[in-house]
Amino acid sequence: MKKCFSSPLLLLFTWVCSGVSTSAFAQVSYPPSETITYQSFTNGTLPLRAFSGRHIRYALPNSWLEGGGSQALTPAELVSLIERTDAVYEAMAGIVGGEPQGTGLMTIAVTPLDASADGQAIAGTKRLEVADRIRDRVKVSLSDGRLHETIIHEIAHCFSIYTPYFHYYPDAGHAWTEFWIPYAEHLLLTGPYRSTPELALQTTVDSLTRKWDALGTPAAWARCVKPGSVCEAEGIVANRVYAGLLLRYARLHGREALRHAFEFYKNYEAINDRNEVFNFTAEQKNDLLAEALSFGINANISGELDAWFWPVGAATREKLRLTYPQPNPFSQDADGDGWTPVRGDLDDHDSTVHPGATETVNGKDDDCNGFVDDVARTAGPTLFTPPAKLVGHLRPEKSESYRFEGAGEFLIRTRATKAEWNGILEISREEAFNVVTRIGIFPDRTFSVLRLESVGPWVLKVLYNQTSVSEGDYEILIAPRLSGQEGTGNVFALPLRASNSAREHSLVPSGLARAVGTLPGANAAPADARPDPQGQWPTTLSGVEVRVAGQPATALMIRPIGGDGYAIDFVVPAGVTPANMGARVPVVVRHLSSGAHWQLDNTELLESAPVLWGRQRDGETVMSAVALDSPTLVAFDEINRVLVGGETRVMLFVSGWGANRTPGSTRLIAQFADGSRVPLQVEYIGDTSLPGIHQIILKVDTSLSGQARVLLSVEGGEEAWVTLPLR
Repeated sequence: MKKCFSSPLLLLFTWVCSGVSTSAFAQVSYPPSETITYQSFTNGTLPLRAFSGRHIRYALPNSWLEGGGSQALTPAELVSLIERTDAVYEAMAGIVGGEPQGTGLMTIAVTPLDASADGQAIAGTKRLEVADRIRDRVKVSLSDGRLHETIIHEIAHCFSIYTPYFHYYPDAGHAWTEFWIPYAEHLLLTGPYRSTPELALQTTVDSLTRKWDALGTPAAWARCVKPGSVCEAEGIVANRVYAGLLLRYARLHGREALRHAFEFYKNYEAINDRNEVFNFTAEQKNDLLAEALSFGINANISGELDAWFWPVGAATREKLRLTYPQPNPFSQDADGDGWTPVRGDLDDHDSTVHPGATETVNGKDDDCNGFVDDVARTAGPTLFTPPAKLVGHLRPEKSESYRFEGAGEFLIRTRATKAEWNGILEISREEAFNVVTRIGIFPDRTFSVLRLESVGPWVLKVLYNQTSVSEGDYEILIAPRLSGQEGTGNVFALPLRASNSAREHSLVPSGLARAVGTLPGANAAPADARPDPQGQWPTTLSGVEVRVAGQPATALMIRPIGGDGYAIDFVVPAGVTPANMGARVPVVVRHLSSGAHWQLDNTELLESAPVLWGRQRDGETVMSAVALDSPTLVAFDEINRVLVGGETRVMLFVSGWGANRTPGSTRLIAQFADGSRVPLQVEYIGDTSLPGIHQIILKVDTSLSGQARVLLSVEGGEEAWVTLPLR
């Protein structure tokens, strides 16, 4: 997204300009190509046609093109294949902070591989092959709007830049691919992640870690992960557990944290012998992982790894404690309900919200299962409208039925919660024989999207699977799929600082900020906040909320800015401080009714970053101060200049101050035309009627005599100056 920002004024509108791309559906002929002689890994030289994208090129046999007849890739499918592969390449390069070895484009050749594998790659290089027999499966994936997992798998091998740091058991390279196949789809919003990316990712994490969590001890690492696969008979596969750990981290902290974690490895390799890692023990590599993950979030990760039953060595634990002395908020139980964010508490500032809480109809996800207001329903004839949670117990030859109504798309998540048994979910229209959907119920959670064309009534039946060997419990969650999807965005301190400011995007407790981004399908109306009779300001406007480190922010303004874009001005919660939350915090913007949202991870948080408010004037490169003559409240400008000397007092406005400011601890800095600077003592500091903005009263004494204008800044915010005209 291209962003165009106007000059900063109080609650000023921010413009966003969006580019338009051409869709591949209009493609009627194959893109330009060249015939090459390709040297394959195992089949000698092959004549192939090469089609180039931005980062990759496909070398294809004729059977994938004109020679394939009706089963060949269409021109539109080929363009989609190239574009989607380029997107995966860019996503991986952005996360790992580098590219595979080699020059030019990554070559993906389609060759007649034997039946032992659908693909192969040289790890860490720009070369891979996929089997020509997967053509039809590639077409099916493209029709579903996704890239076939074999291609993602092999590209992930190519991006195994830091694999030696993870590789301490025989098949550890496939922990990397187990991670990347779902995470690439999550980043690109394809496959099951297209509809509800966060819920689908949660489901994936649960399926990878469920049996590992059941062991409940870090000691299992030595038996089930370190040697490799001795726990497979128990259903615990080292690769899946390791991938689940990385996905948990990415889900909790976001892609930026993951990117910074790999930045740690890049920095480590730059100052250490890259070959020494081959002599590291498994414990050393695991402790280095703990350091990398801590670097990624700029906080001590030990408490999180403890909650995930992943070991940290005693020496590394102490090193992390000294490196990151502030508490990790994700490992703290801020609301005292016995649950932390790392253990699944979605709102650690509300003690009624935590895993296992009773769900009520209140617009909140009380039990933190990813569904809002899914109150429990019992089997029987009572008609209900989703969302709902269906919980029951089945024995052989038994079934349970529910009645509901509703049309449109529905999210359905199923799981056999106790005992290793399988069930079946069927949905049909009441008094009709045809089943519109049939979904398996297994110990691992499954996630589906179902479309119902009419309101019903519908019958949802839970059946015992005849192939299952025991009775067991089930849980079914069903809810309408909201239209909102994951968008993108950024946050900025207000007023917008100069482009050379080191604190342009830093947030401050009780300071003003602006969220700018996309909320697909939100359709939120413009609004300006007003306090209620008790002086309380709202935390939502037009159904949009902003949360900083999980705490709701005061909402001041929302403006649509074209397409799915919105600008939301808000006040950072006072309790979100570096002392409590660490130096970086997540910011989440969400449209409550549609579910549209975006999240920015690791936003810088400062104790204070003060800046005076100003307004841009024509022909000036600096802003004029927003200043009032107190007590007459006449605004000063170039025509009505401030009289120096006497009893003239000027009221200035400042934000980003943080807490505990007094006149005695605050100074203004005045810069004269010759570059010299003079500190000015303020007489008064106080609140204004607008949250996040304070007032300063300054006596314009004779120290400013002889100046036509001065540049003013608040001490501690010298990178942002405003002009005060004098006479």
